[in-house]
Amino acid sequence: MIHINGNGTGTWTIPKRKVPAQCAATNLLDVAAQLAGLAEDLKALAARRVEPIPTLAEPDDQP
Repeated sequence: MIHINGNGTGTWTIPKRKVPAQCAATNLLDVAAQLAGLAEDLKALAARRVEPIPTLAEPDDQP
């Protein structure tokens, strides 16, 4: 933003907002944190034993 003084000289002021590179870096850090959480969840799931679910092969089969 440019401010023009009464004598014709101007001064520059920088708005107090993030530049796109800072926004992108913040977004990447958010994604990295979410991926780290997902990796922890997947490790916990991988450590659990998977039990097979019995299914009936024929509609007439009864346990």
